[in-house]
Amino acid sequence: MNKKRTSYAFLMEMLWVCGFFAVAACIFVLAFAKADRLSQNAENLNHAVLAAENAIETAFAEYDEASAPSETHSGFDRYWKICEPSDPEAAYFMKINSYAAEGLLHVSVEISDIRGKGMETIYTLSGARSLAAERRLP
Repeated sequence: MNKKRTSYAFLMEMLWVCGFFAVAACIFVLAFAKADRLSQNAENLNHAVLAAENAIETAFAEYDEASAPSETHSGFDRYWKICEPSDPEAAYFMKINSYAAEGLLHVSVEISDIRGKGMETIYTLSGARSLAAERRLP
């Protein structure tokens, strides 16, 4: 009545298969999580670029000699709606610096993420515009 146990090989094979699929599932979950983070970062960069371009064009349009040099702060909530930088809902911070030098208006805009530890810069945009063109207008 000696019975051979041949099911151990099958059991080991099933354990290896289950282990392989568990590792593969972990890798795929990590890949999807990384893709979600990359997508969120790309969305934040897109919003930051648009906000910086709007801010720099507004600074060029609203320039008057009495206000230069200036530093302006603004904030955005997590849905990129404008709010005060001191608001508890503020997730992003925008700093606009402008000054006139040598006939040019220089404006720089920096947008940072303030949700984590410290401030992480998302996007910086600098530009200059001639002030002589404004003087020629009637």
